[in-house]
Amino acid sequence: MDLSKYLSNSACGRILQFLSDGGEHTTKEIAEYLSDVPVPTLYRHINALIEGNMIIVKEERKVRGSRERVLVANMEWNNDLSLSELSYPYFMNLLNRFYKYENTRLKDNDLSQMEKDRLFILQMLFFLEDDEMDAFIEEVFALREKYMKISEKNKGKKGKLRNINFVSAPEEIE
Repeated sequence: MDLSKYLSNSACGRILQFLSDGGEHTTKEIAEYLSDVPVPTLYRHINALIEGNMIIVKEERKVRGSRERVLVANMEWNNDLSLSELSYPYFMNLLNRFYKYENTRLKDNDLSQMEKDRLFILQMLFFLEDDEMDAFIEEVFALREKYMKISEKNKGKKGKLRNINFVSAPEEIE
């Protein structure tokens, strides 16, 4: 499976994120959630994710003469993949975003534009016990849930779509 085809595309990643709640969702619900993505583009990505076995059609039904699909995330698609196979497309997508940003938004390498656009790169190093790290992860996920609710409330009304990434990296190995 060529993961980069799916994971390096932000719309595909957002579809997977939406379905990662473990629930069943219709294509229409996904379209409402990703309202900034044109519907034909969204359907193309959904079909690619189905073809890649990353999402599953749980049910198909007729609704007013058209076909409605109920979709779920396939939580098994990544079981046989290495860490490199999982992370490489993600990091390449992120790097490509910064490359495009630099070449379109940063004039004369004026890094103050990054501040205006609320972009930052922050590395944090902590000495933490496992239970402390578990608490940190819990807090990050609670924060994610809080802002997912705010995002849902703001969608289509105000605010910008912002891509925020957290990565817990392995220790440096010499």
